[in-house]
Parts: sequence; C-alpha cells; structure tokens
Amino acid sequence: GFRDAYGLADGCEVTLEMDPGTFDVARLRAFLEAGVTRVSLGVQSFDDKLLTSAGRSHDAAEARAAVELLMQAQSSAGSPLRSVSVDLIGGLPGEDLASWRRSLNAAATTGAQHISVYDLQVEPRTAYGRWAEAGTL
Repeated sequence: GFRDAYGLADGCEVTLEMDPGTFDVARLRAFLEAGVTRVSLGVQSFDDKLLTSAGRSHDAAEARAAVELLMQAQSSAGSPLRSVSVDLIGGLPGEDLASWRRSLNAAATTGAQHISVYDLQVEPRTAYGRWAEAGTL
C-alpha cells in the first residue's frame, strides 16, 4: 500500500479526490485496500443545470449516489475509510442564492464529515478561461 511504498506514518490520513462522473466501486475498493483513509468527492453542485453548463460528467443524482456509496463503504466493518468530504464550487455562472442554498443543504445532509467550498477561479487554458476570453461566460 501507500504506507509501505512512501514510508508514511501509521495512522496518517491519505486523501483521494474522486469525481462522481467517473466513480467506480471497484476502483474505490482498490484505493481503500492500497491505504486511502479519506475521500474528497468533487460534487461541485447539486444543481443539474449548473453541472451541465460547467461541463461536468455527472448529474446531481449521480453525485448523491456516489456519496451514498462512500458512506456505505465507511460504515462497513473494518473499513479504512475514516472520512468523506463533499467539495462544492460557489459562484458558478448562472448560480443564484436559492440554488447555492440547495447545494449547501444537500451537501450538509449527505452525512459526510467535511464539506469544502471553493470559489470559482477562472484560469487560462480551462473551459471557463476560454469562455471568459470569448465573452461567453
């Protein structure tokens, strides 16, 4: 596992970021067997319209299903998964206060131990950067 390969201390946290659109139970199982103890799931939003416009490969239902599978994996006897995090992005184009509140509420009710909130950063060489440059953001 990771601990032996990289000389990690016993009990240290090993976090893996996963995408609900490419989430795979077999892959999760392999990562847990390798020593992952925390998964940070890049949900970004629980609003299908925003997820589509952001070019995400998942929808809100797939995000919820992925979180549920993580919570089930965590509650399994002997599971090394100690923590689940849901990542959201605030300030997505087209997002209003009501949508943001729905996403926050959805994240808060997943059972995840941690919620990370990131502000949208428009960077060059990303889809948002290209859209901003073209004036279509």
